[in-house]
Amino acid sequence: MFKKLIFMLALVSSAVASEVLPIEAQLVNEIFIPSWGLNREESDLMLAKLRTARMNPDYETMLTDLYNVARNFDPKPFDPSLWQDADDALAVEPTHQVLIENPYVRILEVVIPSGFDQDYHTHRWAGITVDLIPSDFILYSNGEQFLLHATDDPIWHHDEGQPLHRVTNVGKTAYVGIHIEIKN
Repeated sequence: MFKKLIFMLALVSSAVASEVLPIEAQLVNEIFIPSWGLNREESDLMLAKLRTARMNPDYETMLTDLYNVARNFDPKPFDPSLWQDADDALAVEPTHQVLIENPYVRILEVVIPSGFDQDYHTHRWAGITVDLIPSDFILYSNGEQFLLHATDDPIWHHDEGQPLHRVTNVGKTAYVGIHIEIKN
C-alpha cells in the first residue's frame, strides 16, 4: 500500500512539473522558435532551465517580464571592431557554458559559486539575463563597482555588448542564470 501511494504521488508530481503554463507556451511559440531560431528540443531545454525557478512564487511574472523584454528588444548593431575574441566570456570565464548556439542567439548558462571572483570578460552581443537562483554580487565595470542584491529584478538586459567586466559573488548561495545573447 505504501509503495503504491509513493508511486501515485510521483505520478501527480511529474504531471504538475510537466504542465505547460500559458506564458511558457507563448515564449516557445512567439519568441524561442520564430525569433531565436530554436528547434523544439532546444526550446524544451530552455524551458527546463527556466523551470528551475518554478518554485519561486514570482515565476510566472518573471516569464512574463522575459516575454515582454524579448518581444520588444531592439539591440544596437554589432560592431566587431570593438571586441576581441580573447576577452569573450567563453574564452576567459569557466562560469559560462554554452547551452544553445545558432546564427541568431548564443544562450549561456552562468553558474557563479558563492565567494567566487570571475576574471574580466566581455559579451559582444546585446543580451537578456534571467536570474534563476539569485545571489548578491559586486559588478566591476568601467572602473566602478556596483553591489547588486538577490532581490533586484530577475530580468535585466543591455541593448549592446557588455564591455570588460567581472563579478564577485558575495552572497551565501551560488548564482545561477541564463544569459541570452542576441546576434545581429
